[in-house]
Amino acid sequence: MASQFTAKSQIDFDSNLPKKKIPATVEQKQISSDMASEITTNDQIDFERTLQKNIMEQKQEQKQEQKRISDGLLSVYDPTNAIAPLWKCSDEFSLEAADTKFAFVHVFKTAGTAVNTFLKDYAVTCGASFTKIISCTTLDADSVRARGEWKDCTVLKGVQRDGKSMGTDKNRDANQKMIEQSVDMVGGHFRLGTLDYLRSKDGSKTKVRYLSYFRDAVAKYVSSVVYVKKPKNWSREQLVAFIQKEAKANAKAGKYHVKYAEYLKTPWQFEGKLLKSKDIKWVNMGKEAKELASLIIKNLIAYNVIIGITERMPDTLEVLQHVMDPAGEATEVFTKNGMVDAKGKAQIKKSNVSPFSSSSIVEEVKKDAEAYAALVEYVKYEQMIYDFALEMHIKQHKAVMSLKNRSRV
Repeated sequence: MASQFTAKSQIDFDSNLPKKKIPATVEQKQISSDMASEITTNDQIDFERTLQKNIMEQKQEQKQEQKRISDGLLSVYDPTNAIAPLWKCSDEFSLEAADTKFAFVHVFKTAGTAVNTFLKDYAVTCGASFTKIISCTTLDADSVRARGEWKDCTVLKGVQRDGKSMGTDKNRDANQKMIEQSVDMVGGHFRLGTLDYLRSKDGSKTKVRYLSYFRDAVAKYVSSVVYVKKPKNWSREQLVAFIQKEAKANAKAGKYHVKYAEYLKTPWQFEGKLLKSKDIKWVNMGKEAKELASLIIKNLIAYNVIIGITERMPDTLEVLQHVMDPAGEATEVFTKNGMVDAKGKAQIKKSNVSPFSSSSIVEEVKKDAEAYAALVEYVKYEQMIYDFALEMHIKQHKAVMSLKNRSRV
């Protein structure tokens, strides 16, 4: 009996005892920890991949929406008014011809120095007058309507119709009546629409043809940083590090760079507001930046702006010659400043050269893939404006070439 109890019952008894937890060895603990970590890491990777996929899909949808809007505007855009001849080089530029003006809106870091040099050369050759205006982007709508002195705007050295210097007084405020009577071409840092209240000798509204240049958004932003930091003598490494850091910080904060707003948003679109430099924001949150870019695009069409492209200077100058010198009387001025000559060559002028090229800085920034992606995101609405302007420019250039080809037949 005792033997039977011990043999069978002991097994049953042992099986009903509470199980003792056997301590895991160090190796077993490590294996368990690694498995948990792997599961956690894989889940995180899957989550981040899904998140990135959703973000990319959302951006693609936004890009397609922007393209639909742009394509819709471009499909009805007619470049005829923008490229219509304004005057001939041989025209007499006098008070009787003051009903027409040419205005170059110089957007920061878009070949402004080269364009102003070209306009001065044209003025000297053709007997027109030209002056530069700076510090004029804060001019408010009321001051424009008043038609007096523009106290926020400074006149720099220009050229009179007789070829003599217009003066070098950098402290002289721009005077609207002086521009009406004595200036044919104006270039500089002022807003699109600033010349809207000019009047001709007979009191009628002066016709103004606006020109503005555009540049690839990443190159334009990098060039502006290099220029602004130039007085500090920063090294290439410092510039790259600054751009990478700024791009990541702004992308993370959902901010976007829209510097074009300083020049291509009109005084009337700041109606009732006394402008100061601090009021002109070119770093905006997403929705605001998108609306701003759309507004600027509409302004380009509404004002029949001649579109210059920094990367397409020869083609731009062909458009400008059709507008300003349709008879070809000043061809040398255009070829000297970058238009393709009779031999098929173009003289590419470099001005305001920085210590480091924008392209070399961009290549360094690209080595940090995250930073470069952030930079592209940060300037995407500037790129949206550039892409649209480029399509406008292509249409303008094609229209000019079509007219030239027709005239040869």
